[in-house]
Amino acid sequence: MKTKALVLFSGGLDSVITIKLLQDQNIQVTAIFIQNGFRIKDTSNYLKELAKKLNVKLIFLHKEQDFFNMWKEPSYGYGKALNPCVNCHALMANLAEQYRIKHNFDFIATGDVLHQRGFSQTSKQLKKVISIIDNPDKILRPLSARHLEKTEMEKNGLVDRELLLGITGKSRKIQYNLLKKYGLNKKDIESPAGGCLLAEKNFKNNINDFIKSLDFNDFQLIKYGRHLLLNNHKIILSRNKNEQIIMEKYNGKNYIKITTNNIKSPIAFIEKKYFDNNNISDIVKLLKKYSKFKNIIDENNFKIII
Repeated sequence: MKTKALVLFSGGLDSVITIKLLQDQNIQVTAIFIQNGFRIKDTSNYLKELAKKLNVKLIFLHKEQDFFNMWKEPSYGYGKALNPCVNCHALMANLAEQYRIKHNFDFIATGDVLHQRGFSQTSKQLKKVISIIDNPDKILRPLSARHLEKTEMEKNGLVDRELLLGITGKSRKIQYNLLKKYGLNKKDIESPAGGCLLAEKNFKNNINDFIKSLDFNDFQLIKYGRHLLLNNHKIILSRNKNEQIIMEKYNGKNYIKITTNNIKSPIAFIEKKYFDNNNISDIVKLLKKYSKFKNIIDENNFKIII
């Protein structure tokens, strides 16, 4: 019976090479993308197409609530922005481990590269990640394996350590050379840099003072729009039609939806605890300064949806 591996799949270069290295050893690979709710854009169609090119089954696992709960109070804190990378890596591994056990995979593989990312992949930080992983013995890191201790899978012969790599650092020269070997090119692969909303400094500025009071529904709203303050209370404006469609789905209890009778009007939200009839004129004055609210909004054509 073939060895079965579950590979944490981001769609980036490192996870692609991880899959190919395991396939070279005749290991049956399944890719798993765990949706954490922090991605800047929806990449599901891209991931499906890439999985076809790699000839792997792709599983989508939606765990946004789990990551949100972790993000509010990560035991190892944040990076330069609001990115809890150590805890995020560990939670990703633990959720994959639950799936691995349930569906009888032999081990999990990741695209981690030693010393590639400062807040989660240095030797020191990787030890922190491992310390809060439920079953670290079942995780293989094929790209840097030769610089790491032998795993259970290498010791028992499920994986040939000699066919794994010893990459360290930020350079991806080796990975790109291997990409050519496997008949792929840079255009096939999403840029490995960025992609996480929490690493964006602007996002930190938007919500830094609001983290503790956020609930899950609020967070789904706050990821979008232009953020303003009125007497230290947040107002959020949609910036385009796509954002408006997403933001209109908000069903939380802490923000009030504001729009107008004009079909071209963007949508706005304001914290419910601030809003009352006495504040309408202040809100109008602020909204009229921005984008398409100008000249189309006044106290008489407000549409307030609670």
